[in-house]
Amino acid sequence: MATEGLRIDERTRRWIIVHRERIRQVASERVGDELTRLLAAPRAYPALKSMDDTRLLTTILPELEPMRGVDQNQFHHLDVWGHTLAAIDGFERNPIPPILNDHAEILQAYLSETSAQGIPRSAIVKFALLYHDVAKPQTRSVKEDGRVRFIEHEKIGAEIVSKAAKRLTMTRRATELSTLLVREHLATMHLSTQEGVSSRAVGRFLRRTGEHFLGVLIHAWADLEASKGEGRTREQVDRTASVIRAVFEASQRRRTPVESAQKLLTGGDLMRELGVAQGPDIGRLLEEVEDAAIAGEIATREEALALARRLLE
Repeated sequence: MATEGLRIDERTRRWIIVHRERIRQVASERVGDELTRLLAAPRAYPALKSMDDTRLLTTILPELEPMRGVDQNQFHHLDVWGHTLAAIDGFERNPIPPILNDHAEILQAYLSETSAQGIPRSAIVKFALLYHDVAKPQTRSVKEDGRVRFIEHEKIGAEIVSKAAKRLTMTRRATELSTLLVREHLATMHLSTQEGVSSRAVGRFLRRTGEHFLGVLIHAWADLEASKGEGRTREQVDRTASVIRAVFEASQRRRTPVESAQKLLTGGDLMRELGVAQGPDIGRLLEEVEDAAIAGEIATREEALALARRLLE
């Protein structure tokens, strides 16, 4: 339907409603393959909406059904499920954050890169968008002042999407990427709430997200754009956009930030040069060195050793 530009007639739609439970008899790998091919279509939203209208979508992905009708906080104008569908619709209409329009070619290349099965990365971003708020129903709480919160829904959601991807026999890389996107989908928002985004914080973000920092930025922007509650101010949107630009610019200063930082110093260097015993201290020191390198605070092996020595002292 989505890939061929076809529409389902009313009679067929009624049969889908009546017999949708029979989809459970189909092998999970076949369902997963068809779903990812649907998501790979440039405009999958109308088909997803049609599948949702017949409840076929949540029969295939039962983890999503509890999101329906769950009210959110002042930053949203839709319930959790409506917001989820709006995020996918918005992503397909314009996947590039406007603040990065001058670099659209780089972002489009990232989204277009295909797996061995011929599935573009954009399909996995859409799959993650389907699941990014999946844990909100079970984490929803209301404070005494009436504020609605969803504490750690991103962490629990990452576990849920990982299990769903494995059930659908998605590839290891697709499973890891969808899990990362859900787990980190609030990261840019958290950075934007700080008074001035530090280079170290940006460095830690780049280290956590690795080669998929662009996916996290794109995914987060689609989530933000689908949130239009009265509590969402223009200032907050602009601050998030500034964070996205800051992260992108930092990444361009170091095209492969983690790898470049690691070349400055190794665990062996710490043991030989500074006498650090093998153990967790080595990992912590290397992380500090990586953060400093990504932030542009150090650039040579000698500077990295000096930083590690100061940290030990």
